[in-house]
Amino acid sequence: MDFDTFEKSARQNLGLADAARVSGRLKILRRLQSTCKFEYPKILGILKQKDHDKWITDLYNCLVKDKKSLAEFRANYTDIQASKAAEQAAKDQRLSTELSNSVKKYNQEKQEFISTSTVIGKSTQIDKRMTRSADIPLASEVRTPDTLAKALDVFSREFFESNIVPRPDPTPELLDPPYDPNYLLFQARIYAIRYDYRVQGVEGKEATCAARVSIIAGILGGDVREATRCWDFYFKAGIVHDAKCIESFALLYVLFLARYSFIDTNRKHQLTRLIEQLYAMAHPDAALDPPQEIQPFTPSAIMVVHIDCLHTAVKEGTYNDRLLSLIGGFIVHSAEISYGLKDLESHALSKCVRLLIRQIKGFQKEA
Repeated sequence: MDFDTFEKSARQNLGLADAARVSGRLKILRRLQSTCKFEYPKILGILKQKDHDKWITDLYNCLVKDKKSLAEFRANYTDIQASKAAEQAAKDQRLSTELSNSVKKYNQEKQEFISTSTVIGKSTQIDKRMTRSADIPLASEVRTPDTLAKALDVFSREFFESNIVPRPDPTPELLDPPYDPNYLLFQARIYAIRYDYRVQGVEGKEATCAARVSIIAGILGGDVREATRCWDFYFKAGIVHDAKCIESFALLYVLFLARYSFIDTNRKHQLTRLIEQLYAMAHPDAALDPPQEIQPFTPSAIMVVHIDCLHTAVKEGTYNDRLLSLIGGFIVHSAEISYGLKDLESHALSKCVRLLIRQIKGFQKEA
């Protein structure tokens, strides 16, 4: 049996679970067959072997008249495997760069189109999915500000009343864990709301509220990218349109970064920059000039106390239960008293805080 006939037979009747494994092995075997002779019919019986070490041992036993030791054969196989992986990684990087540049150019052109166009929403349909208007905003598909305010209220209330299961952190066994279906539905709706505000150039309390709700939803759903996407917009707009709530969300941002700093070095650096900026804002007389992570504001006296405590905790990398409890209480009660958040949003904010604190404690126990 020649290699081409063997490969054709090997690829027949493969399930999804075996396809990737078998395909990778066939690529290596194609290289090996130039220096090694195999009994291909025997290999057909072992090709789906899940245990990698046993697969190499069994493959070695399929060699015909070869004086190589098992160790030498294994080393040769491993070298070819590493070479293939490096080639694929280089190819993936090249494609990723090309795709990234293409997407960047496309998004830039789209933003230029949107920024130079005047869109006045005419749609009064409450629910909307992103359609062609995501590229070319059509007035008939963009909702009016009054409709958007109603949609934000209806969908937020529906989401806050649901029981959302946060997406778990990726693991080597599960690189892309699923999101809660209820969260995905809300994410699509809130994204469409923010988009309709943006293409009409609507700025103000409602658009800021949409970003604030997106942050809460992103944390509850375990969606780091969605929450991150909204932090910058919120702090820029919130200084003007959400000033009474800005302190609560600045400290919520600290907890958010602290939680992800345990698994992401970039978040750890962000957290350090943020706490240094907050400390400089709390002590203007110290003439500190750290990088700006968020839009500056003047913190209240009680927030200064919390910043000082967090500044020490972040430096040491440890957060005691009492500090976390005090910070969490301040975030929720400050938002309720100063701003008067609606009951459901206040309850959702409280859930966010409890979730982040529980996750921080969990990481500290594992450390």
